[in-house]
Amino acid sequence: MRKVDTISISITATGTTYTQSIGVHDTAEKINVLLNVTASGGTSPTLDVTPQWSTDDGTTWFDAEDESATSLALAQVTGVTKKQKTLDAVATAIRFKLVAGGTSPTFTATLAVVQRGGA
Repeated sequence: MRKVDTISISITATGTTYTQSIGVHDTAEKINVLLNVTASGGTSPTLDVTPQWSTDDGTTWFDAEDESATSLALAQVTGVTKKQKTLDAVATAIRFKLVAGGTSPTFTATLAVVQRGGA
């Protein structure tokens, strides 16, 4: 099984926003997160992208962590770049917390979420 969802990201101010949620297929074992930042602007712009899990189909959200409570956030973005992360599929839904910093930050990006697993 392989399922790909793509999320468009357009950020034009500092602050925290969230992507739409994506249902995790019941046979998914791994989720590849592929971030492609195609434009950035502002003074010293930063973007933190943190996967969040929900086990109740989107009512309650938790930042993704490993067994030792270390964040599974992607490496901080400061300009045009590509980042990726592989996660174990552990919940019924996933979304991403986006935290933009700097002075008048702007980011344009796509986030591909690839679910892989059994039949």
